[in-house]
Amino acid sequence: MSASAVKIKKPNDGNGETMNASFEKPYISITGITNAHEARSVAKTMHNHTRRTQIPHMGAFGVLVNESSFAGYTSLNLRCPRMGLIARIFEIALVINPNIFTVIHYACKNPETLSGSVRKIVTLPGLYYNAEENGLCDAIQLNGGSQQVPVNELAKIKNEFPGLHIIYQVPNSDLCMSTTSVLKSIDERAEFIDYVLFDASGGRGVPMDMGLMTFYGMALRDRAKTAFGFAGGLNENTVADRIYEFSIKLGHSDFSIDVERGVRNPFSDQYGDDELDLHKAENFFANAVQAVAKRS
Repeated sequence: MSASAVKIKKPNDGNGETMNASFEKPYISITGITNAHEARSVAKTMHNHTRRTQIPHMGAFGVLVNESSFAGYTSLNLRCPRMGLIARIFEIALVINPNIFTVIHYACKNPETLSGSVRKIVTLPGLYYNAEENGLCDAIQLNGGSQQVPVNELAKIKNEFPGLHIIYQVPNSDLCMSTTSVLKSIDERAEFIDYVLFDASGGRGVPMDMGLMTFYGMALRDRAKTAFGFAGGLNENTVADRIYEFSIKLGHSDFSIDVERGVRNPFSDQYGDDELDLHKAENFFANAVQAVAKRS
């Protein structure tokens, strides 16, 4: 059975002083698991590398849900398994590594029905029980930004599923707004979310703007309201450098990172027309763990 994330103390606020606020434990995520074979392999990778090196991060395991798979159809996006397979994918992974942080990634087309859609997803058999005893799913990442994730719908989700961790994705559509607007949208949702993921790529492998990402990381670090992480252009060759750069600027390495496109082999230029490369996934995770260990 999946274990809930624990809160940790941020070690440093960048000025040499320990921060008082507690945050959710950071994670290193591989997103886009689609079947039992991938689940076993990635779970073994995360178990092997986290037990060898003591770091504050959890291995995280992302499964994508889009509107087609949500409606019960076979999605043209090869990164999205059928809804009925999600529980089995998580179950297999958790047998191998009970400490994996299991996450469903979802973007709702109709913001007004977001809470109802989340209810339909997490009440699939075995995925979620209650606040005291979680099922197979630890968290849901809500994609689409401020326009697609209304505050009132977040409140409904948190009220109905208080033990479900919520990751709020800040996508490129929001990052194009003023920095004041972005931070305001996060502050408005801080009561109901556990993580903020700054993600200008959206699973397309677009490299992140390090200057902009560092600015937001420092802003959330100083606000001390919620944990945060980064995605965009990460792969086995770039992840160590990005972790090093962020660690230097932020004064700590307790941020999360997520990879999707960077561990896949594309069949074409179309988004989602690809498959997970287990060798790339293992190298990515190993390099990330080593980089975090050096900065912890």
